[in-house]
Amino acid sequence: MSKAPRVLIVDDVPENLSILHHILSEDEYSFSVATDGAETLEILKKQIPDLILLDIMLPDIDGYEICRRIKADPATEDIPVIFLSGKTQPEDKIRGFLVGGVDYITKPYDAFEIQARVKAHVSLKQAQDELREANEAKRKMFSIIAHDLMGPMSGLSSFLELMENESNELSADKLRSYASDAVDSVRNVSRLLENLLTWSQTQIEGFELRPENLDLGVNAAEAVRLLTPISRHKGIVIENAIPAGTSAFADKDSVDAILRNLVSNAIKFSNRGGRIRLFSSRDRPGFIEVTVEDTGIGMTADRLQALFGASTPARTYGTNRERGIGLGLKLVREFVESNGGKLSIESEAGKGSRISFTLPETEAHP
Repeated sequence: MSKAPRVLIVDDVPENLSILHHILSEDEYSFSVATDGAETLEILKKQIPDLILLDIMLPDIDGYEICRRIKADPATEDIPVIFLSGKTQPEDKIRGFLVGGVDYITKPYDAFEIQARVKAHVSLKQAQDELREANEAKRKMFSIIAHDLMGPMSGLSSFLELMENESNELSADKLRSYASDAVDSVRNVSRLLENLLTWSQTQIEGFELRPENLDLGVNAAEAVRLLTPISRHKGIVIENAIPAGTSAFADKDSVDAILRNLVSNAIKFSNRGGRIRLFSSRDRPGFIEVTVEDTGIGMTADRLQALFGASTPARTYGTNRERGIGLGLKLVREFVESNGGKLSIESEAGKGSRISFTLPETEAHP
């Protein structure tokens, strides 16, 4: 059941607060109340309402200035503000719209007018929020598809370039080996694309988790199999030490995306001859921990601290100048947390990285 829209009423006259509450109580709203500008701004630090009814004449800061501050803050700029005032001059209304108000209601209040306008603006706000969430879901979905296809496509491209540029120097056996790797890459890309497109069809309205009992050993083996042609091209050995039968209760598609991202990143940031190891342990009762450990270039403390701080991470390049979209680990953390787990990262420049995540071992609610 969706929660009731929250309306913040700002007025320093108790009688007006009572009237507004009575008028709007016929609809399903929850309410917050402030009696001056300072209290309004303090409330907004803790709670974001769906609509603000804002009196202009307040004892400390006038409503125009409060609205200006609300619209200047990225955390509150999308909240619709309806001015309430006894000021009826056109210039007063124009000023209200110029500072960001969406509507202007004059006193004395007409109950039906307030109900209709509040309902209209709350509905519009909810529609905008839903559209924003849907767009964000699609952005993440396409980011995942781009990230997961980039590795196999890069590997395939490398094989074909090598065959093209060095075909005269390659022995027949070596040429057949490269051709076999290229065919494997094509099959992997085709299978991955089919899986991603099937999954994306279920996510059109937003990410939906479908938790089930998983064998993490099987999931890990599939991620390793998919990315082995790329690791082989860089001379990197991947060891999957997660035994079959390692159970978790989580969404298969998101767990597959987590593993592909972590193994792909480990390959990307490992030098030729490096090693990558996947293993599991019991983090605490009811949870399983999966770790992807590499002997790659690692990260500095500053880089590690900044990983999840920026809204758009800086693009980083792998040891073979592989490109990345810079969203992998953010999405990994989001998927892990959505499945009820936690992500942790240990890394040291020049020595490699160890990225671990936990998942519920069994279903919490049958």
